[in-house]
Amino acid sequence: MNLKEYLEKSIKPDLKKMQSSEIEAERMKYWKCPKCHEMTVIEEKMCWKCYADKPENIEHPSKDEIIKTLKKSVSSAPFYAGMVIFALAVFVMFGGVHLGIEKNDLIISGLVAVPGVLLILYSIYRKIKGR
Repeated sequence: MNLKEYLEKSIKPDLKKMQSSEIEAERMKYWKCPKCHEMTVIEEKMCWKCYADKPENIEHPSKDEIIKTLKKSVSSAPFYAGMVIFALAVFVMFGGVHLGIEKNDLIISGLVAVPGVLLILYSIYRKIKGR
C-alpha cells in the first residue's frame, strides 16, 4: 500500500457510502443563515459570518451542502497534520541547538520533519489535481 492509498483509507471517509440517516444527522447539526446563507452550528445563537440572529424557524442545509462541507474539511486534514509534524520537528531542532542537545538527536528530529513535508506536498498535489 502506497502513501496515497493509506491516506485515502485512513483519513478520508467514503462519502458515497454514507447512509442517508448519517447525512440527515449531520444536517441537523447546522442551521442556514437567512441573511448570508452560511452554515452555522446549531448551538450558536447568531451567524458566525454576518452576526445575524438565529431565526425561530431555522432552515437546515441541504444534503449537497453537507457533503460539500465534509469533503472540504477532510481534504485539508493531511495538510494540517503535515504542518503540525513539521513545526514540532523544527521546534525541537532549533530549540535543541539552544539547549545543548547532541548532534545525533538534532539529526533525528530533522528526519522527523520529512513525513511532515511529504504530507504537505501530498495535499498540495491533491489540490492541484482537484481531488
